[in-house]
Amino acid sequence: MAVGESLVQPAAKPAQASGELGKPITTAAAWTATSALAEKEQWILELSPQQVEEILEATTHATSTGKPVQEVTRADFPLPTLAPILESIRQSVLFGRGFQLIRAGWRMHPQVGHVKNLTGNNNTFGVRVYLTSAAQPWHVDASDIVSLLCLKTARSGGRSGWASGVSIYNRVLAERPDLLEELTKPVPYTRYGEVNKGEKPYYEQPVFNFYQGHFQISVNDLVAGQSQQLPGIPRISDKQLEAIKYVASLAADPELHLEWDLQPGDIQLLNNWTNLHNRTEIDDHEDINDRRHLLRIWRVSDDGQPLDPAYHNATNPIGRRGIVLEGQQDTVPLEAE
Repeated sequence: MAVGESLVQPAAKPAQASGELGKPITTAAAWTATSALAEKEQWILELSPQQVEEILEATTHATSTGKPVQEVTRADFPLPTLAPILESIRQSVLFGRGFQLIRAGWRMHPQVGHVKNLTGNNNTFGVRVYLTSAAQPWHVDASDIVSLLCLKTARSGGRSGWASGVSIYNRVLAERPDLLEELTKPVPYTRYGEVNKGEKPYYEQPVFNFYQGHFQISVNDLVAGQSQQLPGIPRISDKQLEAIKYVASLAADPELHLEWDLQPGDIQLLNNWTNLHNRTEIDDHEDINDRRHLLRIWRVSDDGQPLDPAYHNATNPIGRRGIVLEGQQDTVPLEAE
């Protein structure tokens, strides 16, 4: 759709997925495929040529400041008509349904992380799946909002999926309440060698968690299974593994997730604490320059929901936006590496 009144007027800030363990959650974050597709005009924004031009002019202005990309501020990127619309979208992603798709049909220069097949179909332990053509399992990332901008598509495959963690929790509560306790126990995940002094080579997070009245989900059955190969890591019990795999199976239920073929210019925004996302296997082009290519930004919001310190880097204001190592300098590579 073009600009709609529902996007222009920022909604009041509700509790995104408030509740307490053992009781169902009924906020907008508890969406299903049926309910979401019936309201598709509310979460798809198709930018007009004038709005695209406004973004291009802002890009020119930001470039003229001479600042590195990571130092560009909102004031350096003026969007006089789009800013209130984008703020309303941000509010909806953080405190409402939890996702948004923006369709622009244009391309921009890479600014942060790259999602591109550089290693082929490689499931070797320690290789980040997003740098391969392999399917990515249902998982979460390490920030308040995970955003993807599509630059190029694969020959086939690479279909994006996102699932409501809140609806998954409600389904577990209704159908397998015997697994609820297992899903609140910590699950160990490898840090893939990205370890600061004094840290363990793994961190632990529960699948389901309520902290200060806010629901959070965190799961990745592939990484959890790989982590069991590390010496000294806590063992996952058979019952706990059953519960983790059950959550993954619910995410795969067509009624609890959406699928989308991102096209060049599409921007996908997801609340990382209430939604899971995945990607199907890719049949990519032979020439690396033609391969599927997405840009990823992990975004932290000052008004984002509070996180249990058990969550990865939750107590570190900088680490909340991803993986931060001591002495690490922020960089913005213009090509995948």
